[in-house]
Amino acid sequence: MTPRTPTVAVYCRISKDSNGDGVGVARQEADCREYADRNGMHIADVFIENNTSAFAKHRPLFEQMIANIDRYDALLVYKVDRLYRRLRDLEGLIDVLGSKPVYA
Repeated sequence: MTPRTPTVAVYCRISKDSNGDGVGVARQEADCREYADRNGMHIADVFIENNTSAFAKHRPLFEQMIANIDRYDALLVYKVDRLYRRLRDLEGLIDVLGSKPVYA
């Protein structure tokens, strides 16, 4: 029996994009896609928030991803600090994610 391919959501975020060209988040996405390919993961969805601080009270795509977390086996991020910046945010993620891994 072959193992099931894990389905992941990719989350890319950069706080400041002075030029508005999206180069930083594009690089994050490319690195995440390469990681997923190397590790036999299926990317179900990609959530990109450009020019959005992790301290923002409202990150609509992050919230959408978390609201649909049951669709994914894991989350994939360029670096874990793209996902959260404060310990209280990490505590909330732990509650929501349960045993789902986060790959960074």
